[in-house]
Amino acid sequence: MLVEALALITAFGFGLNAVLVRKGLKDSNPATATLVVSAVQVTVLSILLLVDPPEINWVALAYFAASGIMA
Repeated sequence: MLVEALALITAFGFGLNAVLVRKGLKDSNPATATLVVSAVQVTVLSILLLVDPPEINWVALAYFAASGIMA
């Protein structure tokens, strides 16, 4: 049930992000919107990582880095 709840929260967040960006672009420019969205995401994710840090799987991290380099 946890996975489904996280999926719903993620979907809600993406939808809310699209709505708020459209509203914000009425009085601003795309560069400012991108900066604000990125700053909020970094802040929220940093707080989540500080509250409950995950265990790092180094093999998975190596695969992820290799796929990023190849892309």
